[in-house]
Amino acid sequence: MRPDFPKSPFSLPFEPRRRLVGQRVRAIVDASGGKRGRTSATAAALVLAGCAACLHLVSCTAVKNAKEYASLEKFLADVSLPDNLTLSFDPAQVASKKTATVYDVTPIRFSADKLIPALLTGGVSETVSYAEGMQYRSESGGEREYLTVYDGGESFGTQSGTDGGFNYDLERDGIMAADKLQSVISSSRVVSMSTLANPGSSREDYSTGGELAGVDRSAALRDIVSRLSNARAPELMVRSCYFMDLPTIKAHAELSGAEVGFSEADEGYYFNFAQVVDGIPVMDIEWEQNVNGSVYPRGGTSGEVWYTARGIEYAGFWNLVSLTGSGETVSLISPSEAVEALVRLLSDVISRTEYNAVTMELIYVKLPSGDGTVMRPAWIFDIVKTEKIFDGTDYQFYVSYVFDAVTGELLSLV
Repeated sequence: MRPDFPKSPFSLPFEPRRRLVGQRVRAIVDASGGKRGRTSATAAALVLAGCAACLHLVSCTAVKNAKEYASLEKFLADVSLPDNLTLSFDPAQVASKKTATVYDVTPIRFSADKLIPALLTGGVSETVSYAEGMQYRSESGGEREYLTVYDGGESFGTQSGTDGGFNYDLERDGIMAADKLQSVISSSRVVSMSTLANPGSSREDYSTGGELAGVDRSAALRDIVSRLSNARAPELMVRSCYFMDLPTIKAHAELSGAEVGFSEADEGYYFNFAQVVDGIPVMDIEWEQNVNGSVYPRGGTSGEVWYTARGIEYAGFWNLVSLTGSGETVSLISPSEAVEALVRLLSDVISRTEYNAVTMELIYVKLPSGDGTVMRPAWIFDIVKTEKIFDGTDYQFYVSYVFDAVTGELLSLV
């Protein structure tokens, strides 16, 4: 029996959804001194060189009629995969639905009257208008809090594109929590070239099971949930949670060349969140839609919170949506048919690239429709690609393939 989608907010286990790799580029970066951004162009050039030098035709693949299979497990037992494709996710853990609703959506607008008491510990001492939205400041005991409520630039009179969320930041001893955080952990669960160029932002060596002395993660999560609920946040789920211990934080800070100091007070939990609609997660990473050969960027609905023994140090949420209308209920292709679409895509590819699909998931993606935005169901495959560099060594990086869950059409390579 397939697992059900989570029925309530924050119900996913605290395991990272994506375990990402980039050993070859990381080795290149380490050899150059590990400074942020220094080697991204070099690494990209090596990748392109390796791709150009290593082409061959993948053998033809027999694709079964996926509609005939009652379960993904049985389909995978029979299908003949391309020589360069591996499916390493557990098919028994792929949740699915037979139908889903297409929604009209608009960026959510949080109420400052709800957010201020939920996040600021002191009273508002100053209000400043920015292109992103109104910022509310509070100062108490030598600490300063900054809460920016995104409104797309409406309050400033200029469209900013930053909408559907808010940003809470804490300044202590003249140092912003966001600045400390970005020097030791990446805000994105996707390994990009910029992430690989700064090994200090890697997530892989943080524990997913460690506990903060005096504050277990369940208690931390309950506090976060309570605050977000009071702020009238939409339904969310935990995508990942890492315990940031001091030795690992300091090691990352050294790799990043961070000029700020860290102490045991900075140990805590780092949570990633995604919005959920009808039990289906909304795409929580930046992606690009391919339309007739043209590429259009699409924002992911995401959130992150850094929580220490002192409470919330930093919180940021972006591109969350409100449902403004429900359209038709559409029938979805099965997980087997989604895999079939991936297999067909890669069956006749001319490449020595190896593809390892590490996760598969039914999600919602936001797409433009007329003057507005609709949210449609899609299947996403998280894939680790392995390519040969010109010197014969492997280069591994991360991509996602997104397929329309109604038509099976490829929407994007993320």
